[in-house]
Amino acid sequence: MARLMKSLQFFLGCLSLVLYIVCAIDSEQIREMCYNQGNKTVRPWKVKNLTGPCVPWENKTCCTKESAADILKFNFDHCGQKMSEKCKSHFLRRSCFESCSPNLGPWVKNIDNLSRKAKFHFLPLCRRECETWWEDCKNELTCAEDWNLDFKWINGTNVCHKRTRCIPFTQVYKDSTYFCEHIYGPFDFLVVNDNDHCMTLFDEMRNNHFEAWFFADQIEASGKRTLYHYPFELTNNRTISSIFEESTQTTTGSPEAKYMILFFFLGGLLGVVVIAAGCFIIVRCKPRIKRSFSRLELFSAIADEEPGESELT
Repeated sequence: MARLMKSLQFFLGCLSLVLYIVCAIDSEQIREMCYNQGNKTVRPWKVKNLTGPCVPWENKTCCTKESAADILKFNFDHCGQKMSEKCKSHFLRRSCFESCSPNLGPWVKNIDNLSRKAKFHFLPLCRRECETWWEDCKNELTCAEDWNLDFKWINGTNVCHKRTRCIPFTQVYKDSTYFCEHIYGPFDFLVVNDNDHCMTLFDEMRNNHFEAWFFADQIEASGKRTLYHYPFELTNNRTISSIFEESTQTTTGSPEAKYMILFFFLGGLLGVVVIAAGCFIIVRCKPRIKRSFSRLELFSAIADEEPGESELT
């Protein structure tokens, strides 16, 4: 019996270790990982002599020299008017942030796109960063609202469609928040207050690194893969705390998910109990089973001998 209990304890310890390793591996997949490498998820690396606007990411990056150089090929002067360097620098930093940052894991969403397999979604952008971007660019011209989808591409260069016209940013985007959240598609960014947890487009090694780890911890605690994956009403005073509370109430609290987890847990526990009970019964009843088999063998032997004795008489 003591040996059986030790075996059961060893089995449960191994099961706990396996579950811990699986959970740890899953949580590590959202910390310092690169998602823009086709279907692969890889660790960030160091690129020596990275040039251009992506230099701040060279010590821990998800981009190569080639992908960083491709960022400069985008036609920011698609309306025939040269974009100011001050405004252009924001767009270049945003492109480098998306391609090179290893801190996007908590907000990555899989997409069915020929150029990429994943993009960030509802990433909290500090309001100060957004408003500076807007102030430096609001007088520029464009012919497209969504810069991911609304351009016509000719030989790898983005140009305006023939039936579109160039108008100032202020006529395309109603304010800074709408601009930051929609210029590259709806809600890749989520503009939040500066005193809340938020990301910037430049401070990778300090602010962004710690913010990404904070949100990764929130995801682990909630049991979900991402924090924000559904559309909702946005207001200027919306904070990450309130959004997270709403998100966890509507997503992590789904009864289906809880019942599935409970079902698998109880099923595994029941299996362990049945195996343990079976082993216990076998050990406890082994002497009785042996005696029963001995009696059966004895009766069989007597039954086999009786016909022979009757024949002799």
